[in-house]
Amino acid sequence: MSEEKIIRLLMEILTGLNDINKKLEKMAEQNYCIESSPRERPRYNQILESVNKEPIKNK
Repeated sequence: MSEEKIIRLLMEILTGLNDINKKLEKMAEQNYCIESSPRERPRYNQILESVNKEPIKNK
């Protein structure tokens, strides 16, 4: 593969990652409020539970 093709491929990958990052930031702004109580953030807790693989207990 030529250097030009590799550079073009890397640029496409970076552009795609940048688009994904922007979408994630927008989702975070809409769905998650750090200051709200855990009971008001069920989706946030569900995501954390799936990542941590152990239940999160509400205080």
